[in-house]
Amino acid sequence: MSNFLFYLKVKPFIAQWLIHHYGNPVTFPDGSDENDCIHLFIRKRPKNADAATISKPELTDEEKKKHMLLAFSIPECRAKPVETYNYMSPMAGSALLEVIEWRFNNQLWKDLKDSFEKKFTLLKAVRGWCIDNGIDIDYDYTIKMRLQRKKKRHLKYGVDTRRANRKNEEDI
Repeated sequence: MSNFLFYLKVKPFIAQWLIHHYGNPVTFPDGSDENDCIHLFIRKRPKNADAATISKPELTDEEKKKHMLLAFSIPECRAKPVETYNYMSPMAGSALLEVIEWRFNNQLWKDLKDSFEKKFTLLKAVRGWCIDNGIDIDYDYTIKMRLQRKKKRHLKYGVDTRRANRKNEEDI
């Protein structure tokens, strides 16, 4: 891990998940898709970048309601030494967030897809998953809805992941 950091605005529940699994500052494992993305997009700091862009940026009150500012460690790379290559543009940060969202959704689906067949409610399974992954259960409904949207997308293509004996329409 290098001492060089960059900051991204991340949804609070994903920030909690990242901190739980990768620490704070977030440090991804060597060879991960996330590190590959960072290595691909990391650049030399632009000449016109002032000292304010190096320090931790501030979130507005509106942004604080929807996002957390999270520090990410820049991984060491022989081809791009972090002393020189330590700038992530906003577009590069957006690409990294897509990879992170994919990883989050992938783990969520992998861990909870079998719970559709169980006799307990999906919300209880999501709450347990949140606790196991360091996420405040205040986000349980948000994560449940994310999972349900994914189920509906599969159903649209004829893949039915719903349980056979649903209690009501809310379990769709």
